[in-house]
Amino acid sequence: MARRGYRWWYLDGTSADGAHHVVVIAFVGSVFSPFYARAAQRGAADPSEFCAFNVGLYNRTSRHTWVFSEYQPTAISRSATAFGIGANQVRWDGERLRIAVDDRSAPLQQSIKGTITARPRALTERPFRFGRDDAHRWWPVAPILDLAVDIDSAGLHWQGRGYTDMNDGAEPLHEGFDDWHWCRWHDDDVSRIQYRARHSDGETTSLDLSIDPTGAVHTNDLPGAQALRRSGWGIAREQYGAAAAPRVATLDDTPFYARSLLLRDGTSPVMHESLSLTRFRRAWVRQLLPFRMRFPIGRLFR
Repeated sequence: MARRGYRWWYLDGTSADGAHHVVVIAFVGSVFSPFYARAAQRGAADPSEFCAFNVGLYNRTSRHTWVFSEYQPTAISRSATAFGIGANQVRWDGERLRIAVDDRSAPLQQSIKGTITARPRALTERPFRFGRDDAHRWWPVAPILDLAVDIDSAGLHWQGRGYTDMNDGAEPLHEGFDDWHWCRWHDDDVSRIQYRARHSDGETTSLDLSIDPTGAVHTNDLPGAQALRRSGWGIAREQYGAAAAPRVATLDDTPFYARSLLLRDGTSPVMHESLSLTRFRRAWVRQLLPFRMRFPIGRLFR
């Protein structure tokens, strides 16, 4: 990986009854770490020294559990099929992705332990490149997963469907982009993904994908944007081409990022995110980030 670069693996899913949701992200070069951003400003920071693990557990009563832990390099192990981050383990056996969660929530320090098992129905063949000099890639690796979530410490045991992708880049995310909006949902056995990213050089990448059960990717023209209500922190949100305004349930509301569900009658929930990197670049925002994280205390003095 490039110095000052990043890579992350993302998974989300919803229970069959629509009552529960999960998001997991494993980072090499944690793009939202104020410590990695500070090291990158000083020079060629090594992304492998700033690995992090993020879990969000959500339900319809708005009781949320949040894990975002950054680890020292000595707590990291990586191979072709496994990624260990602290006591957490992400492992691929050729057919299933198994995530063993063993961490503590932020800021309450609750123990969060359990497993998430995902079996892809199909894999896609290639990533999409964008940004200056194609410096960034996004790959919807497995757009439909059969998911089993067993978080024993929280009493959560459910099955449903999910999705996983991968992002990586050769420069800090906040240098390559000003903002983006992304959403995805399942339309029967077809995965739908819409993505609009505004680059820091003023260019825009727009994608509207339909991915069929074989993993074949079909591209469409992204419909016009419709503004949704802003998040509590004032982050703009938008959707594309829907006939009616959805109900918006905010899962995570931060000064630079909003994760939401868009709920429409008769359709599956739409997982949605809006990210403002112009906001992330502000010093006061980075000063707030450690309150949502667990991190090695020595990082405060580096």
